[in-house]
Amino acid sequence: MSLHEDLLEQAIHLINRERRRPRQASLRRAVSASYYALFHFLIAEVTRFLLPAKFKSMRQMASRAFVHAEMKKASRPFASGNLPNHYKVVLGGNNIPKELQDLAKAFIEIQEARHEADYNLATSFTRLEAQEQAERVRQSFRDWPIIREDESTKLYLLSLLLHERVKA
Repeated sequence: MSLHEDLLEQAIHLINRERRRPRQASLRRAVSASYYALFHFLIAEVTRFLLPAKFKSMRQMASRAFVHAEMKKASRPFASGNLPNHYKVVLGGNNIPKELQDLAKAFIEIQEARHEADYNLATSFTRLEAQEQAERVRQSFRDWPIIREDESTKLYLLSLLLHERVKA
């Protein structure tokens, strides 16, 4: 299994670990693991898109260049469907598939939930909230084959790495 699949499996395990009253530690770690499943999935897809399989060590090196906050910023225009003009030019007016918008929105919102889970002890999580985060990640994985080859998806992947460096 891949790292992102293992992380999602771990999140689901933590969500269901205590049958009656789940511990906050389990639910917080589940939310965090769900986010990291999506984070590592996207990094794997970007490096796969940019580098052939024979460059495995370069893929690993490139995977260290991703910044959470930049990936979130890059996801915003794809989540909203309101791309900057220089992106619109590249896409030639093509629309962003709903599944890509959903994935970008999930990335943003799950990253925010992960921040709450990891840093805000005043916030409590329910089992249902943690399950919803894990399910959004699972749905993103399911939707991926539908959008994988779409031109806007390729632009999204590229923007996750280069968003702060590519301007109009």
